[in-house]
Amino acid sequence: MALRGPGIAALVLILAALVLAGCTSAPAPAPLSEYPAVAVGPDPVVASPAPRPLAPAPSARLDSDATSLSALPGWDEDDHLAALLAFRDGCGVARSADWKAACTAARALADPDERTARHFLETRFVVQAGPVAPPGVLTAYFAPEYEAQSEPDEIFCAPVLPRPLGRSALPDRIEIEATPQPAAPAYMKAEDLFFMQIQ
Repeated sequence: MALRGPGIAALVLILAALVLAGCTSAPAPAPLSEYPAVAVGPDPVVASPAPRPLAPAPSARLDSDATSLSALPGWDEDDHLAALLAFRDGCGVARSADWKAACTAARALADPDERTARHFLETRFVVQAGPVAPPGVLTAYFAPEYEAQSEPDEIFCAPVLPRPLGRSALPDRIEIEATPQPAAPAYMKAEDLFFMQIQ
């Protein structure tokens, strides 16, 4: 069907109006100064419950005149020989005269047993306690034992290098790793050697 006369003119006017409407630009946004100010703060933090205090340790009060280790709760069940051997192994750094004397005496015990160890500890050490004594803190040393073998394999592949002979100053790691090393006396797992070096 063909359009004639005023119908074509009306269609052309409608199309022209649509084209002109598409060519108009959108209004420019308002400047920032016209926008209301908004307070910006940190992200909201979800409140977590306060940590619960640790349960108090069982009461083990000592009288102010109780100075013997045997007065300690649980002392009878302790491994006194293990305590003596641990003391003997680590007491070489003692500085005071009393500690040096106790260390010398502990190291003089040839082959102590549980009874000898308990007697030694009870006669050489005392508990310092009193009505206003603060809570005590017990510390210890970590002495790990790692597996090693004399020949390397896929697992035990990290060499344990001996101290260089005839050197007063020890080399740094770069020099150690750049210098050819003699056969190592032992080989460990790499991660075990790493942690042993940290210790």
